[in-house]
Amino acid sequence: MSVQSNDLPTRARAEDYPLVMDVPLVAEMLLSDANQVRKWANAGLIPCHRVPGTRKYRFLRDEILGWLKELPSASADDEEEEETAPATT
Repeated sequence: MSVQSNDLPTRARAEDYPLVMDVPLVAEMLLSDANQVRKWANAGLIPCHRVPGTRKYRFLRDEILGWLKELPSASADDEEEEETAPATT
C-alpha cells in the first residue's frame, strides 16, 4: 500500500496550524483519528477545553505542542533500558 499525497497532512509545520484547533485539526496534526482524539480528551489524557453549553472540544496549539514534548519517547525508553541493563562480559 503506497502513501498518496492526499493522505499526508496539509500543513508541514506546527506553526502552520491555527492557535485554536478543533478535533479534526488536532487529529491531522497528530496523524491520528478524530475519534481517538475525542477519547483522549474524554479521558483527560490530552490538554483541551470544552466549549460551554456544548460537547465540542477546543485545543490550544501551544498546549498540544507542550504536551507532545512531555510525552516519553521511544528513544528515551531505549536509553533507560540500556542504562539499567546489566553489563555482559
